[in-house]
Amino acid sequence: MEYERLKQRVSKTLETNEIQSALVGVSGGADSVCLLRCLIDIAAERGVQLTAIHAEHDLRTEAPLDAAFVETLCSRFHVPLIHRKVHVTRQGSIEAAARAVRYEAFEEAYRTCEADALFLAHHLNDQAETVLMRMIRGSGLTGISGMSEKSRYGGMLIVRPFLSVPRSDIEAALSQLSQTWITDSTNEDTEYTRNYLRHEILKPLASRFPGSLAGIARTAEIAALEDDFLADQTTRFLTNYAVQEGPNRFMEKQALLLQHPALQRRAIRAFLKSYADISYDKTLEIIDALKERHKTVNVSEQTSVFITEKYIHVLFPTEPLAAPDVFYAVQPYRGQPMDGKRTQAVPTSLLKQTEVRCGKVGDRFVPFGKHTAVSLGRYLIEKKIDLPFRKTIPLLTLGDMVLWIPGVDASELTRIQEGMDDACLLTVNRRLPWQLNRTEE
Repeated sequence: MEYERLKQRVSKTLETNEIQSALVGVSGGADSVCLLRCLIDIAAERGVQLTAIHAEHDLRTEAPLDAAFVETLCSRFHVPLIHRKVHVTRQGSIEAAARAVRYEAFEEAYRTCEADALFLAHHLNDQAETVLMRMIRGSGLTGISGMSEKSRYGGMLIVRPFLSVPRSDIEAALSQLSQTWITDSTNEDTEYTRNYLRHEILKPLASRFPGSLAGIARTAEIAALEDDFLADQTTRFLTNYAVQEGPNRFMEKQALLLQHPALQRRAIRAFLKSYADISYDKTLEIIDALKERHKTVNVSEQTSVFITEKYIHVLFPTEPLAAPDVFYAVQPYRGQPMDGKRTQAVPTSLLKQTEVRCGKVGDRFVPFGKHTAVSLGRYLIEKKIDLPFRKTIPLLTLGDMVLWIPGVDASELTRIQEGMDDACLLTVNRRLPWQLNRTEE
């Protein structure tokens, strides 16, 4: 029997995910009613706590009748029901707005009944419609992967045990149970995108090419696997070649240019995800800008990408930066080797007068081996230190004189004179602004 086969699918989902408390969305349509009936039988057999949630939209005059049907059904089988009336704004996409408020109701109910998972009755036809909609919009692998049998939304675990089941099997199962359901009158309104695709595209397609809906769903499964692989490769790349926390958010440009174009696009989108959900065209604009030595691309009102010879920086509003009080370890200097970048000796008497801060206008610097002070800003430009990095280097200073630029150079003023026996060796113990997490350079 179709019903027994569907019930086994639901039972396996419960077992695989170790679900003891289930929340099920019930609209009153065939798919959600069938899922509810399966869960009712399984909950009784396995001792699972079951709660239903019905979100009553204010889009149709018959919505209260749908709610009454669900209430009667749940009462008949003694299933606790959470009934929420939700308001759908008429601005923009009504379908998207309805989904948003519906999921808000789901989240509230999920917390209230302390559910382990939310069961939704999306099926094969829904999956085909979703994939086609996203293809029309020009989605990549992530989009045409469609819905997943198991996913996360906020704090909810969502499971869809019917995702590979055609609507005809669900209706056949309900007929075997002599179970009625409600048909949403708006499902016939082809003004809605999903309904148009369902009636005008997918129905004729399935009639002309039997099995085509399953083929579309299989494409989504393949896309999901390949999307997962590329997502993993993107994460690995960003871990090795980008910094996404702290005052400096940047990525190595040359490392990105060496990647396949598919990974380039993904890396840029993932890198900027916290600041803006950038479009495909904007992504290509940034990739095209990589050919320039210096280029700025605005990605939102508050955020821009600043491309230099070596790096791709994210520029965003920040509070005035304060350098760490201590960015180095101190030990007595006994003639140990030093490089002036990560290690530098400083006379003790001089060190006692210093402060640690970021650079400011008017700072000067006497390069090691020289005797004339130069502008700190100009010196850092000559050293090809990008502007975002220049603003965040913790400097060892004495008034407006910079004694040490960690990672760059030490001042002539720190020179240890022959016979001096009272000096300290400073060793950088923090990541410098341009350092990747994977390196020590």
